[in-house]
Amino acid sequence: MGGRNTGDVSLSQLSEVSAKAEALRENLRKALIDHAPRFEVCVFESLMCLLDNFLQPPASDNFSHSVREDTNYLIERYYLQEVFAALLLLVGEDDLDGVEVAVGSAPHRVASEVPQSAFYVDIHTRRYCRELLLYLCFSRVHKKRRVVRALYPLLLNGSTKQSGEVSQNHISEGLFASSRFKSRKKLVSGILNGIVLSFPDGIRSVIDVLLLDDRVDDSMSVHAAKHIASLFTIKLDHAWLCGDHWKSEKEEQQENEQIVTVRYCKNISLEEQIRALSSQLVAIAVCHAAAPLLAKEKVALPAFLQGKQKLERNLLVKPETLEERLHICLATILNTVSQLPLRSEDETYFKRCYKRFYLYNKYFFTPAFRALTLRTSVNAPNIPAANTSAAVTCEGTSGSGGISSNGADEVVKALSRFCALAKGSTLGPSSLALLLALPPVAPGLLELVFVQDSLPPPHRFALQQLLSALWKIEGKYEEMAHIFVRGALSPVRGSVTIDRVSGFVGVDLRTASPTVRRIRGLQELVMSESTPSGLCRGVLLAAAKECQQRAAKGNTSPDDPSNSRCGGTGGSDVGLRPQRRVVNFLYSNTIHDQGEEEVGKEICDRTEEITLVRMVECICLGTSADAVFGAEITLGCVCDVLAVVATISFVCWRWTVLLIPKVFCKDVVTTVFAQHATIADRRKAAEDLLLRGERLFSVLTALHAAVDSSSDDVSAAAEGSLAAAMETSRQYSSNVGSEGHSVHDDHDATGNTVSYSSEDEVRSTYRRLAVEAEKCLETRSTGSLVVHLLALSRMAEDEASKRRNAPSHYSDKLVGAVQPALHVLSRVLAEVDDACAAVAAIKTMVWWALARADSPDSSFIGNLLIYQLSRDVRGRSSKFPLQASVAATPVQLDRMKVRLLDVLLGLCDYDTEGRTLRNIDDYSRQMYGYSLYDLLRELCGPRHSVAVQVAALHLVGHFVIAVAPRVSVELACVLCKDVFRHTPHAMAKAAAAAMLVCISSSLEVFGEGSVEPLLRMADAMRNYRDAAVENTVHEDVIRRHGERIKGLLEEKQFMLPVQEIRES
Repeated sequence: MGGRNTGDVSLSQLSEVSAKAEALRENLRKALIDHAPRFEVCVFESLMCLLDNFLQPPASDNFSHSVREDTNYLIERYYLQEVFAALLLLVGEDDLDGVEVAVGSAPHRVASEVPQSAFYVDIHTRRYCRELLLYLCFSRVHKKRRVVRALYPLLLNGSTKQSGEVSQNHISEGLFASSRFKSRKKLVSGILNGIVLSFPDGIRSVIDVLLLDDRVDDSMSVHAAKHIASLFTIKLDHAWLCGDHWKSEKEEQQENEQIVTVRYCKNISLEEQIRALSSQLVAIAVCHAAAPLLAKEKVALPAFLQGKQKLERNLLVKPETLEERLHICLATILNTVSQLPLRSEDETYFKRCYKRFYLYNKYFFTPAFRALTLRTSVNAPNIPAANTSAAVTCEGTSGSGGISSNGADEVVKALSRFCALAKGSTLGPSSLALLLALPPVAPGLLELVFVQDSLPPPHRFALQQLLSALWKIEGKYEEMAHIFVRGALSPVRGSVTIDRVSGFVGVDLRTASPTVRRIRGLQELVMSESTPSGLCRGVLLAAAKECQQRAAKGNTSPDDPSNSRCGGTGGSDVGLRPQRRVVNFLYSNTIHDQGEEEVGKEICDRTEEITLVRMVECICLGTSADAVFGAEITLGCVCDVLAVVATISFVCWRWTVLLIPKVFCKDVVTTVFAQHATIADRRKAAEDLLLRGERLFSVLTALHAAVDSSSDDVSAAAEGSLAAAMETSRQYSSNVGSEGHSVHDDHDATGNTVSYSSEDEVRSTYRRLAVEAEKCLETRSTGSLVVHLLALSRMAEDEASKRRNAPSHYSDKLVGAVQPALHVLSRVLAEVDDACAAVAAIKTMVWWALARADSPDSSFIGNLLIYQLSRDVRGRSSKFPLQASVAATPVQLDRMKVRLLDVLLGLCDYDTEGRTLRNIDDYSRQMYGYSLYDLLRELCGPRHSVAVQVAALHLVGHFVIAVAPRVSVELACVLCKDVFRHTPHAMAKAAAAAMLVCISSSLEVFGEGSVEPLLRMADAMRNYRDAAVENTVHEDVIRRHGERIKGLLEEKQFMLPVQEIRES
């Protein structure tokens, strides 16, 4: 019936059906538009006349069969709306809860013995009309997209300017807008809900009608996509759902007959609804993304549209436009279901949305993309699964990610689905869902890139299409770069396997993918000519920062007290030390002695850390400056990248110093400033370059000792070029400042210079970044979180540097934006197990505290730090509670305490006057009744974890010096004795010894009266013996610390008689 054309129907048959339909339409107009309910019998008789041939049993002769087929086709194609409108007018208003109707065959009309009315139909007729309506909608008689096209206008209210005339194709639009037809509209919505949930092509039919119809204008496609997306977020309270029931026939029948039924259900669970919708969406995604896999093939339409090839010449919309609409719809749907509100604004609403997000994560994202996660088995039909219960990408799901019933390749399907999502994200919708789905699949994508030369043509084509779509999302390169770096380093369970004979690509869980392969895949991805410079630069910076974090974790030397922190603390203090402490490269030369043509040719069996460094060096040497930085990047961003990359190794440093004279030559700097049209833009660019140029210059200066004299010439040339560029910027800043002061600046009541437009911009940016970071926390999107936190830390550092040069107070509005952001940062420190995110959050908190951005007297940051540090595993209540949701588990609590101690450590390093620490100490004494040192001493106790003890002891050494003379050396020595007596951890004892070394190195601030306790402790440590045999390493460290203390005191000529110390 669906394959017939209008031209195949005889003219007489067309005229006869049209006349019957016109009669039915006229009666409907009288009954509905003219509000004449006494026309029910007329409507019913007209309806039966129109459906006479349709309801007749199949005829044996060919002519009758042809007439019946023609009638059915015409009704479905042109008059189905009139039929549905008439049936809805005639159905009753009975309670439908639990009603079950068989739709396997056409219903039979029951004759009534009661005298019939001349105007109204009886109850049996009404029940018959309801059964006939359900039969037409749920049986296989009509295509579901035809049913949806006819039913959907019944839910519309119609235009207020609608005249008495009704169009042929939309005669039902607005007909049931009256309140007396409320039950009919509820029945329509229940039928549509049932079609969407019960049939595998339910969602496809809705998309076909609302989005792919040629009557949908291009300007309305986005609105239609949003309307379809709302179906995935609204809880469906009622629906007619299909079910299969077996019913026994009479005894003479040999077999049972299957009777398909529909049942009216009111209580549909959200999980049941989302499972039904997601299964259809998974199928739609792979169909929409389909495209010619080989250049030789010439497919006119995508896979989903191939069934319409016969109608192609009649389409008013190009097939390419239809596929773009499908991609937009897919991206809009996934963005809608992934959108989460802020927990801090409405906890109840957040929980509802998070439950929905969790279910779509379980039923859509996992089945759609798990083949790319390398965490679930994907096997050919003739290969047994290595582990059929493997963990999958998303939480709450399990099972193999294997082959579908038709043996199709799940890897190429997952690539096609992800390509559809990526393409849709480039056409208008946001990239929220794409960035949420990218981290789990990044390992698989990188391994496929590594083996792409061995992939079968369909997989290679799908991978290339996916990457091309990703590169079109220009505003998200930095986030994608961090995601890819983490995907290269994250552990996975399986590896990609390729069967070249059958052209099958699977995932084998028996062999885990080596990290080296994925790092090399990332390197090939970055060095490809098609990769945009924004992503290349982002990967270089993200990889360099990752190298910094890993070097900080592993670079612990027993002889250096500044490195006495245990590796478990996460190395969160990287980047908070003054640049003068950088005296060597983080890594020794790995490819310095190789020629550039040999770089990256073989995969050596080394650690992932060294391989990552090799990748950074290869990017530096194997790509041009234009490929890394592009044409639109600012000079300040160049400084940020070079300042990080230069610290990695000698190769990276040399690349940096050779690049600086080319980038920062006078002509380039002058041209860059000339591109800014306004005075304010030039001033902003000059200040930005000054801030970032100073940081790069300090890095180059600090690395002098790590470079031999043979490189002095290139180093001097780089520093000279950078200094000249900074001087030029300084001139632009001063000149523009004198000209533009009256335009942008004003003075507050205290006489401080305030830039109102700039402060408003800063406040809005702070608030926006904090909101984005909170959303990333809820969705656990670490890559995006790191990007937002890095931007926040850079901005906080810039503002603190500006106010250091021109001191001024933060306005109440700006403080109001900083304080909520500090709550978000405290959640980051507790919940996120990522060093880069932690460092960025710590740096932001330090800069805000130093600039008094939280409060003029540091009371807010003091309350935050003291409250969180004073919490224990039992959740001890506080006099000033903050947020109960922060650090809910003991692991999160310890992690947060270690990182908050790093915040105080940063204040010790950067607060040259010690004012911020003293403010916090004063606040603690006033509000809590104890000093900050008392709190730190308690954290050094044995009831805390070893990580917290070591972090607190490490901080105490710097804190005592920073707030001197508030805490005496005698108190520090007493604390050291208590640690040695009570803690069972040898590492904490070694940290206590290192604390005294730190204090001894700055003994001038205390005077000679503090020498004797240190000498006693030094002598005791020199003779230290540990009862545990396995602690010999820490025992040697403690002895060397004792020797170090005595040596420092001898150098400072602080020698006094020493008495023997007897250990109690």
